[in-house]
Amino acid sequence: MALALCGPERIRAAEDAGGALAQLELADEAKELLAGRLTIRLPEFAEENPLWRGPNAVPESTFEETRYALETWAGRKTQAQLLKLPVGERRREEHRTVEEREKEKLVLMAYETFELAGDDFAKKLAGEAEAWGRAQECTYLVQPLEGVGEGLRAWAVVPSRLDANQEAPRIMQVYVVSPDRSIQLLEFYANRRAAIDRAGCVALAQRIAKSVAKGARELYVKGGGRMIFRATEREDLLMLAPQGYASTLQLGPEMMAHYLHQLHPFLGPVNRMGVYMGKHAAYQYEQGRNQPQVVKTEGMILGKKVEWHSWSFRKDKTATVYMREAILPLPGAESAGVKLHVFLQAEELPELDLLQHCGQSIRIARRKEGEPEKKAGEAAEHPDEGKSEVDKKDDGAKSGKEDASKSE
Repeated sequence: MALALCGPERIRAAEDAGGALAQLELADEAKELLAGRLTIRLPEFAEENPLWRGPNAVPESTFEETRYALETWAGRKTQAQLLKLPVGERRREEHRTVEEREKEKLVLMAYETFELAGDDFAKKLAGEAEAWGRAQECTYLVQPLEGVGEGLRAWAVVPSRLDANQEAPRIMQVYVVSPDRSIQLLEFYANRRAAIDRAGCVALAQRIAKSVAKGARELYVKGGGRMIFRATEREDLLMLAPQGYASTLQLGPEMMAHYLHQLHPFLGPVNRMGVYMGKHAAYQYEQGRNQPQVVKTEGMILGKKVEWHSWSFRKDKTATVYMREAILPLPGAESAGVKLHVFLQAEELPELDLLQHCGQSIRIARRKEGEPEKKAGEAAEHPDEGKSEVDKKDDGAKSGKEDASKSE
């Protein structure tokens, strides 16, 4: 009989191969996903374990990505012969029981997609899954996932077979649609040992996914002044954000980055921008192997002349991604080597120009005595609100962006 060990408890598993994960029960207490956007119940010993994508990288923003990992010990008892030759005794044979153990591992990745589900979302998802199947020579079963938390809708996507070449094949995806029509994606991965019991892994993933519930945090997407982050002990960095953009914050050693993501229809164009503050600013196009053609133009940020570097690359056969970025010293912190890196990404040139106006609206504001400190992404009073290019363009696009989810 196989045995599994999870923390201090031994759990009965399936015979011989795999099966330990499938036997786990979910804890009563729910855990947060995406900084409180959702909650979910996991087995007791699941641990939050952010993904590091390189030796010099920092974890992704918890507003954008959450990773939980669960490991169990699974094994089987086998009989092994030992030959003992003690001094002065006859040779004799002795049998002992040896317990062979391997780890079974399940990983949950949760993502804020910044996409919006229209009335035909299920149809679009089924079409996308069909395309995945053709590319991977398998089929994907797409079906509604019943029993999720109040106000949520969810669809499970399960492949007909697993990729045997992967160390950790993806066993299931779950698309969750929140009451504001925004989409969160849950992906479940199992290592090869656990994937031996594929049906058990899928069953556990489904039990976990059905426990998903709405969290306390909602996306703030109103246009106007937005807190970026604290620049000094008494000063804040502010900017103007367009209607329909949500903020996220990424923290790392000696750096902070604030992102604005446009909520867009499912599979629609991706438009976003970021503001990095730290000592290791570098143009993104210089970090790749292929050097694109770069066009330089002048601009102003924080009262200083800057040089905007514009370039582009092909996303696929039909879409182009346009990039624009500028780097400048942070006023008051030049001697410490602290710089601002403002970088923009859009699939539509008018939106890229709008994001440039947002970048050029960055201001340093001194906090008033006794004024409570605002959190990144919160509304903030901006001196140029109501009279900038962001507001002018925002007025014309506001109603369309507010109803984007309904017009998909």
